[in-house]
Amino acid sequence: MVRMSPGNALERLSRVEPYPRVMRLLPPLLFATAVCAGLLVLRWGWCRQPRFAGFFFNLVLAWIPLVLTLVIHWLRAAAVPRQRWLWFCVVCWFLFFPNASYIVTDMIHLGKHSDDGVPKWFDILMIMAHACTGLFLGCVSLSEMESLVRARIGKRLGWAFSVGMLALASFGIYLGRFLRLNSWDVFVRPWRIAEKMSGLAHPTKALEVFAFSLTFFLFSLGVYWFIACATRLTETDREAL
Repeated sequence: MVRMSPGNALERLSRVEPYPRVMRLLPPLLFATAVCAGLLVLRWGWCRQPRFAGFFFNLVLAWIPLVLTLVIHWLRAAAVPRQRWLWFCVVCWFLFFPNASYIVTDMIHLGKHSDDGVPKWFDILMIMAHACTGLFLGCVSLSEMESLVRARIGKRLGWAFSVGMLALASFGIYLGRFLRLNSWDVFVRPWRIAEKMSGLAHPTKALEVFAFSLTFFLFSLGVYWFIACATRLTETDREAL
């Protein structure tokens, strides 16, 4: 009988354990996405105009970070290491992660098509459904990435990684909402990023960037912290049974 050392057991746990945890969360996330799609289709039928189609496109983008975390787990657990693809997926996750929380800023479109005859409460629920689903997708994705960092370099640095990513994502959301930059611009139009960001050096604009980024960071940190604590509380209760 071959005994497994504690170090090997921990490594195996970090490779295998995240999959069941993510899979348990996929059904409600898919259900929430279906609800968002249903609300959009219902609105289109109501006013006979394909309004707010961009909301669902943004929701699809919000799924990309979570899908990438699953791919990263698979690449780490593969029999043959695929380091190049692994780091490529990590970079893509870093670039696309802000898309998950970006949908919150779509609230700016509330009342944009008030002449459609659709009740305002319906539009509020529709936009909030997309925003909450995006936030949940982002929190699950970040939690999985934090678990990888925590298993490699420790719990405190894992939490520091999450806090840092939320801060960077808040700045990225500003770039997307106000400068209209996209994640794929890094690959296809990097000069556009440099051109757009050159104007942020102005004191007035820099203050706006700081104020928005800090406010959104505190908001997203509160959401992530609560969900992380609730998840760990549920896992503790399950272990006690």
